[in-house]
Amino acid sequence: MSTQHTPGPWTVDALIVRTQAIKFPGAENGAIVARAPKGGVGYSQAGANARLIAAAPELLQALLA
Repeated sequence: MSTQHTPGPWTVDALIVRTQAIKFPGAENGAIVARAPKGGVGYSQAGANARLIAAAPELLQALLA
């Protein structure tokens, strides 16, 4: 299986207004790979969603192991 995503680790940046940004710190500009909107779910749940998304590369590796 070949992966078609930005390799991890990904990190959560909570400083973006109205969204949790999931970033790829290995990129020179800290490219954003996903966003978890805060609207309608509250800050706590949006943060949990963002952390789950940021863990995706590691979760994939665990599934493939």
